[in-house]
Amino acid sequence: MLKHICNCGYIYNPVYGDISSDIEPGVKFADLPSDWHCPFCGLSKDSFYEKDKKNEADFVSLR
Repeated sequence: MLKHICNCGYIYNPVYGDISSDIEPGVKFADLPSDWHCPFCGLSKDSFYEKDKKNEADFVSLR
């Protein structure tokens, strides 16, 4: 399952879901409600991008 990263660095991992928003494990990013937002910074789903090998190095540098 694809992970998605917010501009703030939060990673939405469908394996875990989002407990703070009552999103059960296994829910794909595309299936999140349209009003779902980042639990850390509050940005909308539009602020996320797919994590892949190409941008993984960019994310690591943000830590």
